[in-house]
Amino acid sequence: MIEVREILPNEISAYIQLQNKYGSLFADSAWAACFGSEVHLCGIFNNSKTLIGGFIFSKTKLKGYPFYTNIPFTPSIALFYCNPAANVANRLSADKEILDAVARFFRQFRWSVQRYCLPPEIKDMQPFNWNGFKVIPHLTYIVDLQKNENVLYANLSAKLRNNLKKAKSDGVVLKQITDYRQCEPMILNTYARQEIGINSEHIRNILMKYGNPDNSFALGAFREEVMIAVSFFLHDKHTAYYMFGGFNNELKHEGAGALSVWEGICIAKSKGLTVFDFEGSMIPRIEKYFRGFGGEIVNYLTVNRAPFFMEIVLKLIKRAVF
Repeated sequence: MIEVREILPNEISAYIQLQNKYGSLFADSAWAACFGSEVHLCGIFNNSKTLIGGFIFSKTKLKGYPFYTNIPFTPSIALFYCNPAANVANRLSADKEILDAVARFFRQFRWSVQRYCLPPEIKDMQPFNWNGFKVIPHLTYIVDLQKNENVLYANLSAKLRNNLKKAKSDGVVLKQITDYRQCEPMILNTYARQEIGINSEHIRNILMKYGNPDNSFALGAFREEVMIAVSFFLHDKHTAYYMFGGFNNELKHEGAGALSVWEGICIAKSKGLTVFDFEGSMIPRIEKYFRGFGGEIVNYLTVNRAPFFMEIVLKLIKRAVF
């Protein structure tokens, strides 16, 4: 029987070794360390008690109730596992058994609100349905970096291409930022203007403690030697992620941020990465902006669960989610 439980301190090294082989950077224990004690690192163990996978989630509070969900700034619970089955039928059965064990693990948190995003490669939602979770579809945009750069540029919206041209003609210059402390004020100020609640310490930890030349890069857009926009990217062996963007509200230029993101896509391609992921957004204006980069729509699924009376309340204020 598959067992799911929190990773013990003496199991961390085995977890890291498996995550490096099968997981994304968002399953990294070092990534989890950016968010303090609210994070829980879990392992999936097979019948012989061997670690075969894992995932990460956080526990906070929502209206006084325990709230279990993704780690902040993390697109999913970063579920990964090794499926050793050889033929299709056996692989499907193993997938089902593992996902059922994960769903049963979460089901034990009875008097709580739960909302977990699953990685796009997880398609089988029956185990979560069977365990009382509601499944809600969401989407992200990804850019296939294996395509020729000219093709990627041609796939941009006409408006975005015009903005890139205007930024260049107006003297906007891109520079790679190596000291991520330069990024922080502009990113935090942008979140504040947009009234998006975030924990500034989390962003600081990502920039200063997690980010390094091996897993990240940042681009600043400058005009007359003044930085007017910035973009920060993380990447693992295969995928680059657009994490943060910010701009100077007094000196903003419509094409500056877009130029830094486009250059980020080009740099990710030059590094040999195969995918650029915008991480998705359900906010219409942000979704429209991401759409302009010509990526492909990829669906990912969210599973939700709450006590009945709490679900009634959530339906009134978050109907699209619950």
